[in-house]
Amino acid sequence: MSKAVLAGFVVFFGAYHVYSQSQPLELKEGPEALRHGATLVYFGANDCPACRSFTSRYMAGFINQTDRMNVRFVVREEHRLYDIGKPGMFSDFEPVYKAARTRMSNGVPAFVYIKDGKIVDTSVGSWQPVLRTAQKQAASN
Repeated sequence: MSKAVLAGFVVFFGAYHVYSQSQPLELKEGPEALRHGATLVYFGANDCPACRSFTSRYMAGFINQTDRMNVRFVVREEHRLYDIGKPGMFSDFEPVYKAARTRMSNGVPAFVYIKDGKIVDTSVGSWQPVLRTAQKQAASN
């Protein structure tokens, strides 16, 4: 195979990956309430230092912002980081976390913005990108 053809494949599949990640991902499973309206989900663990930092320093302001945008805010935490990845993690939101992981690295704190049953944006470690997406969508409605 020539270098030009190989380079073409690399560009095509790279562009396809970027495109597919930018398209909303339909949730196949999860709570029925996520099928309608906007929801921002926080996934964390009680023994996670970054999660504790978010909950103690930023969560109150985060809740105020989501309330002003008419976006539901849901908290799902495990007791230990060790429990993340085990069957039954995050109870009824396990399918949501698993679907979101196809678009983000594994870990917490994780933030998932869902609109009308579709995952629109995800982030691990930083809540700002997902909140900005929610703000942009709220402003356009």
